[in-house]
Amino acid sequence: MSVLLDMIGQQLNGSNLQTISKQLGLDASTTQEAIAHSLPSLLSGMSQHASSSPQAAQDLHNAISQVANNANQTTNPSQAQPVQATLPSGLMQKITSNQATIDQIAANSGLPASQIQQLLPMLAPMVMGAMGQAKQQQGLNPNSLTQMLKDTESHIAQNVSPKAQKVLQFAGEHKGQIETAAMAGGAFLLGRLFSKRS
Repeated sequence: MSVLLDMIGQQLNGSNLQTISKQLGLDASTTQEAIAHSLPSLLSGMSQHASSSPQAAQDLHNAISQVANNANQTTNPSQAQPVQATLPSGLMQKITSNQATIDQIAANSGLPASQIQQLLPMLAPMVMGAMGQAKQQQGLNPNSLTQMLKDTESHIAQNVSPKAQKVLQFAGEHKGQIETAAMAGGAFLLGRLFSKRS
């Protein structure tokens, strides 16, 4: 069980899903699928950043502490820019502007790359909000926050098909491709995040 995924699922409520769908010009079902394929990229990017050095983990922890104090910013996809502004320098841009990542999500979801490029920054407030909620509820420090991100990645990897497991294993040995490979968890996340929704 992944506490972080559960909290992200809670933030993907009807109003937030409707907001994202409207901004992308998509129906709710298509938006759900796009979100499910995109989230692993965001989570993987944050996990890799936090694991890169103790200072990086501290910076991400500080950013989450800051945005967690504003419930509107961390749950509203229209507040992407204020949330991103609190992140360590260049982190969200690196995650959301990687063209190979965008193209792979587009291929997996069947959506144009231009819409995926719009979607990734809109997911940031909800991911950060979920991380902030987890930090507050569990008293996470930089090390335990980093571990939570790693555990979430592992949870996604363990719940994808054997074929996708091989892709994820390959990505672990070729870190430049790990964000792309992590998207193999999209089908699992689609059911995990939205199976209880109407």
